[in-house]
Amino acid sequence: MTQVNQIEADEILEIFNKKNESIFFIDVRDPEELEEGTIPNINKISWNEFPKYIENLDKNKKYIIVCNTGAKSNRGAEIMLKQGFSDVSSFSGGMLSWYENDYPLA
Repeated sequence: MTQVNQIEADEILEIFNKKNESIFFIDVRDPEELEEGTIPNINKISWNEFPKYIENLDKNKKYIIVCNTGAKSNRGAEIMLKQGFSDVSSFSGGMLSWYENDYPLA
């Protein structure tokens, strides 16, 4: 199986600041987890809805999956890669590392 690309918080911030619309962020946390805040202007889809949600996505776009610690985002990226998505990364450390760095929140 393909190894999931892991991206750390500082690189996520750099990507976020470039506002590159060809990179699609997906936060897979549940609504109660989102209450602490998330990366501004990213797509939010709960983990339970994730498998159905990705059925309609373009498999050739670049995706970065976000969760609280990096565990769910890694699993989500694995699922997407198995389904034929070509460029999927996981936010290693997740939102906990984003909060620790005091990066922007929505």
